[in-house]
Amino acid sequence: MSKPQLLLPEHCSVRWYRIRVTKDASNKYRYYIDDVEMDEKTYLKFLEGI
Repeated sequence: MSKPQLLLPEHCSVRWYRIRVTKDASNKYRYYIDDVEMDEKTYLKFLEGI
């Protein structure tokens, strides 16, 4: 049995993002993508784009 293959268009590339959401002592959420902190609005906009 052959292994399944991931078929992508030629212009497409695979990119992994490390996404982390934490809650601090004051119950405020902190959003990180690849260890870069951002506010919620930027974070959600980024997720829409990927």
